[in-house]
Amino acid sequence: MKKIENLIKEQAESMLPDSSVKEELRSRIPSEKREKARRAPRRYVYSAVAAVLVVCIGLGFGLGFGLQSGDDVTPPINTDTYVALSINPAFGITADENDVVTEVTALNEDAVLVLYGVDFIGKKLDDVCAEIVALSADLGYLGADGKAEFTVCNDDKDVENAVKNAISVKISENAVLSDINVTINFNFGKEYLVKKANEILSGIDVSGKSADEINKLINGFDENRLADYAQNIKDKYGKILDEVLTSAKRLYKAIQDFKSGDFTAIISVAGSAEKCYEMFCRYTGALYSDTWYLEIANINLNEIVEFVGELLNGDDGGIDLSILLKAELKAEKKN
Repeated sequence: MKKIENLIKEQAESMLPDSSVKEELRSRIPSEKREKARRAPRRYVYSAVAAVLVVCIGLGFGLGFGLQSGDDVTPPINTDTYVALSINPAFGITADENDVVTEVTALNEDAVLVLYGVDFIGKKLDDVCAEIVALSADLGYLGADGKAEFTVCNDDKDVENAVKNAISVKISENAVLSDINVTINFNFGKEYLVKKANEILSGIDVSGKSADEINKLINGFDENRLADYAQNIKDKYGKILDEVLTSAKRLYKAIQDFKSGDFTAIISVAGSAEKCYEMFCRYTGALYSDTWYLEIANINLNEIVEFVGELLNGDDGGIDLSILLKAELKAEKKN
């Protein structure tokens, strides 16, 4: 075994270079320190390039996120339609992408009176606009020119035109049926409201506001004040209605007694009879007579009986006195 090891050693040494050759090789091969020093700049270049790539990638992500969430991004299209309706009563109407009304706001006191006791939520936009015009006409708010001004706002101009056409057709149909004199003017886009606001408001920047917010500013909308006015209407409306219904009940009984032969029955409820007769004349358009008691007892007895009966059944499809009572409140407000 020992001989084998010595033999391998001798063969190995004979294959290795001698010391002079080793020295020559060392002089030609750089030392480890020199090698590191020489290669360091390239490593730093690689690091610098990598750093630039990281920054670029970071900026790419940053810009990407910025484009998604920054203030300069174009907002998504709003599919809702906002309609500003001005007759003198002023209204703000919002409808969804299917033209179904989701909100109706009275922007002044006259509009509160028009909308009192009415619910338009869930109805089609063109129907609501036509009904509001009709209610305003019934209360005498349409002037001699019958002007009703609409401003239709939607991010899609085609939708604005479609809404305009639908409203025009529906109002025209109702005007013929109800014999209403109405002239419709249309404006389009939030830009119109911005321009209008800039003309009448000073020191208020409306550029970043919604059409609804701008229209409220234009009309001096005060939510608390209008809420108080609505409560005032509710109190007075309720009081008037209670008086009318109480009078109707008394008169109805008196008429039945009169028809049974008690000719003094109607005179005994004179106050109630006169109140109901007055309402009857206003509701039917009949001429009011100072000798109302004779009218009730003779000529209009059957009609009065029918009127009072329907009045007492108002909740079951009978007579709706809302327009008459609102007219009283409007006259009271004017005085």
